[in-house]
Amino acid sequence: MRICVYVAGSIGGVIGGVLADAGHNVSLIARGPHLAAPQAKGCTVETGGRTFTVHPQCSDDPADFGLQDYVVVAVKAPAMPSVADSIGPFLGPETVFVPAMNGVP
Repeated sequence: MRICVYVAGSIGGVIGGVLADAGHNVSLIARGPHLAAPQAKGCTVETGGRTFTVHPQCSDDPADFGLQDYVVVAVKAPAMPSVADSIGPFLGPETVFVPAMNGVP
């Protein structure tokens, strides 16, 4: 199962990390320090009394990953219009879109 998390901030990083730890093929879209950190050190998650590090594919370019089975969009609600067009490369007729947004007014 191919899952892309767009973007890997605090919410997206936890979702992507837990899914990768469960054995799914996870890719993360991020920018700046949120991209540099998992590329250099992996994605470390502390949850449920345990700490683990996973090493998903990371990029700032959605075209790097192609069609996905699931796309989790974890941006603040006001940012959605600015990322809507860039998630196109992930979406096929069977792709499931999962909004995991915070900051909804």
